[in-house]
Order: sequence, then structure tokens, then C-alpha cells
Amino acid sequence: MPRVKPSVLAVCLFSSPGAIADSFQTLCRSLASQSDLSVLTSDVIRDRDIPGAAARLYIDGPRFHPVRWMSPATWGPIREFVQRREFDLLFLYSEHPLHVPVGMLARARRTLFWCLDPKSHSGNPTYIRALHGAAKRALAARADTVVVACEALKRQMCDRYGVPPARVMTTFHGVLDNLIFPDVRPAPVRDIDVLFFGRLDYYKGLDVLGDAIRLLQARGRTPRVVIAGAGPYVVPPTPGATLDTRYLPDRELVELVARARIVVMPYHDATGSQVPQTAYSYGTPVVATTVGCLREYVEDGVTGLLVPPRDPARLADALELLLSDGVLWNSLSRNALDRAKTTFANEPLTTQLLARALS
Repeated sequence: MPRVKPSVLAVCLFSSPGAIADSFQTLCRSLASQSDLSVLTSDVIRDRDIPGAAARLYIDGPRFHPVRWMSPATWGPIREFVQRREFDLLFLYSEHPLHVPVGMLARARRTLFWCLDPKSHSGNPTYIRALHGAAKRALAARADTVVVACEALKRQMCDRYGVPPARVMTTFHGVLDNLIFPDVRPAPVRDIDVLFFGRLDYYKGLDVLGDAIRLLQARGRTPRVVIAGAGPYVVPPTPGATLDTRYLPDRELVELVARARIVVMPYHDATGSQVPQTAYSYGTPVVATTVGCLREYVEDGVTGLLVPPRDPARLADALELLLSDGVLWNSLSRNALDRAKTTFANEPLTTQLLARALS
């Protein structure tokens, strides 16, 4: 007899496109091949289909204004969708506060909660920290399994929210499949020396990057630097850098990655990330700080180089080394391509996730 696929209700609400939306869609595409999948998410991504999903409900509510949270027009369809059957697994992706009532309404045998940020990023407003902190505590208390993206976050989850280690599962974020374009190849001549890409936030350490570039210039080097991304943070003047503050279309972003010699992540603090996975997919080594999951996603001397946070001199040293040592760069580039296809491959990660959640 054919194996009966488990029924999964995957939920992720968000107010704008970006990394959370892309990551959730990638997970859902893998889940759809291994389960009978229903998806409750935001209409922000209505035009980006999830092939194989048996049912979908898109919630109309940019930024989820509080008045809409209490509207029967919002919750009526949600209640009907999540209670139409008993699911084998309720999968709540992220600590969005609205996931708490959704989790209370849904009918499911088991619940899995993926906590993206056990500890809030520096620079987040106090009210955001408080709201998301309360949601994390409530979601973790109800979940049979809590997922985090690396061992460093597992320790945070256990210490901050008292979750027993046996209930916390670690699984890496995989490669974002919307950023894989088979016809985009690593450029034979990489004309961008240092690339930063992603949402512009204080905790990303762009102030430190600017100081590191000044140090390189004082040493007689003039690296070609590109900073690409949208966000609330105003990037300090970075000498010689090209700044593009648009939310870049996927293809345009990966074409930059394929042209770069180095992707840099000078973060003050971090949780999970899919920047290294994207860089690795195009054979681009990563220079990152030893914060959050970066110390596990970037293998020092293997797929990139690691430096302490808030240390412009060490960051400048690492950038200079990779820009000047072609043998080292070639080795890191080959290893990066390999990790994208093995360590960060989505299907095995999703298989592991389902097996643990349903055991």
C-alpha cells in the first residue's frame, strides 16, 4: 500500500516581503512533497505559488493593523480553515503574535513552533521586544517541539524561556530556492570585491564595515564595495562604496552575489540567517562575525573566515587576506559550493524536521 502522507497545517503571518516570507515558502515547497500540506499565510505572497499545497488561505492585512485583529471578517475564515479537519501537525513558523490565537484555534495532534529569534536583535524597539517575547513564551509553552536554527539559539531558548533541551530541535536554515537561478553562474571575473546584502538594520554592523574599509584604504587598498538592501537603518558614509537601498528583485540580487569575491556579514549580533547559504550557492566565501548561528554556518578557513564582532581591524585583516590570497579563495569557494548542495540542502533538512516533529 502507498504510504499515507501526514497532514500538516503550516502557518506564517508577516506584513511585508523579505527573508521570513522567502524562508517560509522554501520550507512549504519541501513540505508539500512530503506531506498533505495546508498553508495559512499573508496575501503579500499570493502571487508566488506553493506547488503541491492541498489548500491555501491568504489573509489580507498589510502590517496587520490591530483593528483587523479583532474583526470577524478576519477571524471567521481563519477559524473555518484551521478547524476543518484535525491535522497531524501544526507548524507555526516565527513568533508573530497572531500565531498564538491561531495555535489555540487549530485542531492538531502535535504542534511544532520554529522560533526565529530567541533573543531580540539589538536596536529593536522596547514594545516589539515585549510583544514578541510574550508570544515566544506562549508558543513555546504549547508546542510539543520547538525548532531553532543552530546550537547557539538552542541554548538561548532553554535559558531564556525554560524549555527543556529534549523539546528543542536544532536544524539549519536551508538554501532559499527563490534565489537559485541555474543559468546564473559564478562570474569568471569577479568585479565586486566586497558585497553586503540584506535588510538594513543597526545590528548588521555596517558602521564596523565602514571603519574596516577605511583601514584598508589607509593600507593602500581600494576594494570595490557594494551595499545592497532596503531597511530603516541609515548607512553611515562608507568611502568608495556603492549603495543601493532598493529591495532588489531576486535575480538582480543573485547576479550581484555571483560577481562578488566576498560576502561580508559584520553583524553586532545575529540569530539565524540565509545569507551564507545564498553566497555558497554561487561559490562566494563569507567573512562573518562570531555571533548567533554565523559561527556554525561559516566554517572558519573552510567556507569563509570568522572574526570577533565590533572589531574593524580584524575584519579588515580578513577581507585583505581573502582579496590577496588566490589559493585560499579558490579553496573556500569550492567548499562553499559543496556545502550549498549538502549541509544546506532543503529536502534532507525537511525530512529530518518532519520525522522529529511527528515522532
